[in-house]
Amino acid sequence: GKDGLHIGNLLAGEVPLEGVEIQLPAYALSHHIGIFGRTGCGKSNTMMVFLKSIMDHNRLVASGERHDRRCSILAIDPHDEFQTWHFKTGGKDGIRGIVNGYSEAQKTDLVAPFYYLTGRDNPTEPFTAKLRLSRADITPQDLASVVEMTDQQVAFANRYYTKENMGDRWIGKLNDLNVENAKDDPDIADFHPGTIEGVKRRLSFIHAGNNRIFTSFDPDKGDTYDSMLPDLLVAMESGRLVVVDTTLISEIEQFMLTTIVARVLFLLRKALRSVSSPANLESEIRGALGNDDATGTTGMQSLADAIWERIENGSLPYLDGDEIRTTDQLPYVNVVIEEAPSVLNPERIRFGSVFRDISRQGRKFGIGLTVISQQVTAIDQGILTQINTELTMALGNEEERRSAVRNASADLTGF
Repeated sequence: GKDGLHIGNLLAGEVPLEGVEIQLPAYALSHHIGIFGRTGCGKSNTMMVFLKSIMDHNRLVASGERHDRRCSILAIDPHDEFQTWHFKTGGKDGIRGIVNGYSEAQKTDLVAPFYYLTGRDNPTEPFTAKLRLSRADITPQDLASVVEMTDQQVAFANRYYTKENMGDRWIGKLNDLNVENAKDDPDIADFHPGTIEGVKRRLSFIHAGNNRIFTSFDPDKGDTYDSMLPDLLVAMESGRLVVVDTTLISEIEQFMLTTIVARVLFLLRKALRSVSSPANLESEIRGALGNDDATGTTGMQSLADAIWERIENGSLPYLDGDEIRTTDQLPYVNVVIEEAPSVLNPERIRFGSVFRDISRQGRKFGIGLTVISQQVTAIDQGILTQINTELTMALGNEEERRSAVRNASADLTGF
């Protein structure tokens, strides 16, 4: 068709046939996409073409030239390529060039407040910002999805998080916890001191010197909630492209960012799907984030407060007058997982993973994943079988090629 997202031209041997375009329907973003290939085979170039097509689609929808829903994508950029692309070597500018070509009205409608997030301090170009999340945004589930943990460590982290008046304060409180005094706390006295110390070590990536994006959160010490996660969620629910430059942040921070955004988006859309009256929306959203006064659980209270504030002021578009917007009226959303084996391997997701949940249920709520990997074999089989669209490039060895053929929806053995 001609009204989809252009990803390239048909190949005849090794020659692209100009004018024979390969396109995906926009709703493919709410399903799941796999991009597999060894280093240097063209994954980044494919993503750049794909991102430009998403921006073109949103522009056409906004102008009324295309009748469809907008698309949102959180694109991880581990090489800091997409913003300027080949501009420095005399080639085309990247996303920045597209944005600079927009009118002021288009920039407001399609780009603001940002399209590019980075670990660098004080970025100066328009619509760019320093990436900033809060320790309050991290739950034990997120931690277990990103770093190796034992069963006992996961159990302790969950128990500590759900203690009365703990919730999103758990990391700051745990940092200050004297392990020897833990035996006097009836909620956690049955955990071995080594288990508690192990969890504290696994949170060392957020300490000063190891961390570029996570701000402190401890209201008792005056460290209030300071995170751009609420605004990032607004961008995703408004039909935006957001590129995240991860060259200066650690791999753990990158995976934590992707995990947190995917988890919260999934929870919000599930909450939106489950209510029929605006009167129940706030309690449903707070309950989804574990902030429930009725049960005495704090959960992600700071984030819940910020989200509800944005719903009330209209920037998070969940209400249309006196009606609730359905997930079918919101943009197709896609979250890119770079270096996917690090977070989608069977061992890592044995404690449960939001990505496994999204792979199975995400399309019901308009949320999809793009899994980018040099290996097919390292991805959890349950997630791999849920991928609807595969873009398979040059793979490293025979085993990887066989895995790609096995996972394809049609018999590709002859190819």
